[in-house]
Amino acid sequence: MTRPDETMRAVEAVLFAAEQPLTLADIRGYVGEEVDVAAALAALSFVLIEGPALGWTSSAVLLAAVVALAAAALLVRRERAGAHPLLPKALFETPAFAAANGVGFLINFAVFGQLFLLSLFIQQGGADALQTGLKLIPMMAAFAVGNLTSGRITARVGTRPPMMYGLMAGLAMAVLMLVGLRPDTPFWLLVLAAAAAGFTYYNIPLLEAGRPTIGANQYGIFIQAFGLIRWRAITQIDLVEIAERAMTVHELQIALNGPLGSALVADWRKRPAYRLLMRLPWRMDHRGVVRVNLEPFDRTPDEIHRTFLRMWRYYRS
Repeated sequence: MTRPDETMRAVEAVLFAAEQPLTLADIRGYVGEEVDVAAALAALSFVLIEGPALGWTSSAVLLAAVVALAAAALLVRRERAGAHPLLPKALFETPAFAAANGVGFLINFAVFGQLFLLSLFIQQGGADALQTGLKLIPMMAAFAVGNLTSGRITARVGTRPPMMYGLMAGLAMAVLMLVGLRPDTPFWLLVLAAAAAGFTYYNIPLLEAGRPTIGANQYGIFIQAFGLIRWRAITQIDLVEIAERAMTVHELQIALNGPLGSALVADWRKRPAYRLLMRLPWRMDHRGVVRVNLEPFDRTPDEIHRTFLRMWRYYRS
């Protein structure tokens, strides 16, 4: 881990370097570095795209590979010798910065490579450009959701858990795709597999035999991923039938007599990063009433309600 003082020194060094006036030589160095980057990327793209078609030992591919290596070497030389490099050297003195940027590069490399290869894969199945774009919408939607939620998740649990569990999930999905994906694999089968994986992940809390979802003791009612509600903070416990389409759902509704912070003996709402998108056994409405769906449990809703009601009347006094 990088200490705060090391990070601050790196940032101060970058700010100090940015305050120095640029000379004509510095501007020429910037232009040269940008040319090197463009040349290296263009030549590398040519090698990777045209290599399978022209042959890896063809003169054009070999020449492009030499250009890519030469441009990359020249870029590294300019970066080390220049007074104002594109990437300030002070930042790379902090291991966390170098590691995070390395992981970011690999993720972006894999994402854009995946986008390119999936487009080819879908078109090989007979889809035109419009159909291919429509079939890629779920993947792009996942990117959008990830961008919108990553900041909130990082603010709650820090940077390490999302990166660790995210990379592990990405590795697992990549292995599954390498093992099970074939050119003749129907698209609907891929969608079905992704939906099944997502449904299973979402409902894992209902499948865990060793983790009680709801219960009660002398201190109050405890609900998984919510907390322990003290008996004296409860004003009413109702069993409500709610009609949803062609079925009836039984809900346990717990009304509180004060703010949630004072009603909880223990607060369990902060969950590990890998469980953030899993199903919650509870929800709270605008009135501050805690609502628990009783259908997934092995006891009847009426038995659960009568048990909690009897304990509440006994322990609240």
